[in-house]
Amino acid sequence: MALGSDLGGSLRVPAFFNGVFAHLPSVGLVPNTGHFPMTAGGVRRSLYLGPIARHAEDLHPVLQAMAGPHESDPNSALLELGDPATVPLEGMRVYLSTASSLSQPRREVAEARERAAASLERAGAHVTDLPLPELRWAMGYALATIAGEMDFAATVEEVLGTAIPRRYSLRRIPRNAVLTLASAPVAALRLAETAPARTVRTRAVRRLVSAARRASEQITTTIGDGVLLHPPFPRLAPRHYTTYGQPWLLANTAAFNFLGLPATQVPMGISPSGLPTGVQVSAAPGNDHVAIRVAQHLERVTGGWTPPPSLDS
Repeated sequence: MALGSDLGGSLRVPAFFNGVFAHLPSVGLVPNTGHFPMTAGGVRRSLYLGPIARHAEDLHPVLQAMAGPHESDPNSALLELGDPATVPLEGMRVYLSTASSLSQPRREVAEARERAAASLERAGAHVTDLPLPELRWAMGYALATIAGEMDFAATVEEVLGTAIPRRYSLRRIPRNAVLTLASAPVAALRLAETAPARTVRTRAVRRLVSAARRASEQITTTIGDGVLLHPPFPRLAPRHYTTYGQPWLLANTAAFNFLGLPATQVPMGISPSGLPTGVQVSAAPGNDHVAIRVAQHLERVTGGWTPPPSLDS
C-alpha cells in the first residue's frame, strides 16, 4: 500500500489508471498534518490524505491507523470509522449519476460502471438513476475555492523553487514560448491574477462556493446510507502529455473533494484494449465504510487488481 494526498483526484486518478484501489476519506477523518505545501482556508478542507492499495480489504485498516484529530489541523475531528463488515448489500440504495459531466465517459468506462451496478443489483441492492447536473460545475467549485482562499501560484513557487515576477504579462513571454515546464503553470496563474473585472470574479466565486454547499447537502440527503457510482475519469489511461490544458478532465474526481464526500476508486478489470477500467463509489460524509464495503464486494466479483502481463511472464 501507499499513502498520498488528493486535492482533485491525485489519489484516485492514478489508481484508476493503474488498476488499484484508492480512498478519499470523509472531511476531518484523517488530518493532513505534515503535508507540503500546506494549504489554507477552504482549500485545506478539500485536501485529503488517504491510502492506495492493491486490495480493498487493506483500505479500512490503513484508514484506522491514519484517522484521528491532530491539533495542527483545524478540520480534523474524532470521527467514528464504521466497520464494512456490518454493511448489508441487501436493500442498499445504489445511484447512478446521470447528466453529471461535461465530458461524457468513453464506452469502456461507462460499461465498467454498468457492470458494477449489475453486480450490486444481483446482491440485492436497488439501483436507480440520479440526475446530478450540479456535478457539471465541479471544476468551477474547485477553482472558486482556490481563487477565494489562497495564493495558489505562490504555493507552486514554494514547491518548485521557481520565482515568477508578480506582473507577468503576455508581452514578457518570448515569441518562441520557451518557458520551462516548471514556470509555465505559475505564469498562467499570475496572468489570471492580473485579469480585469476582479469584482465580477469575486461575486462569481461566492456564488459557486454557495452552489457547492447546496449541492453537497442535496446529494448527501439523497444518498443517505447508500452509494453513488460515478466514473473516475472520462477515458482510460491516456498517453503521456495528452491531458495538458484540459483541467475539466478532473471534474469526476474533484467534485467529491469540494463537495466533501468520501469516495473509493475500484478497479473493474482489464478492458479489451488492455488498460484497467474502474468505477468510483461515493457515500455520504462519515460513511467511508459503506463505500469500502461496496469496493470489497466488487473486488470479489471482478477479481480486483490484475497483474500486468509483464509480471505474469
